Amino acid sequence: NVPEIGDELAAGRALQNIAQRLLNTAERDIEGMGVPRPGPRQVTGWPT
Repeated sequence: NVPEIGDELAAGRALQNIAQRLLNTAERDIEGMGVPRPGPRQVTGWPT
């Protein structure tokens, strides 16, 4: 069913966005403690 696939895709993208925002916030908090921000993370999963 095409609408279900679209809903799943939208939900997955929303979760990915939230995860990235949480990681960025955590990295800023850690950086605020004097620890340098880590380098780029290795991407896991399928290429987009």
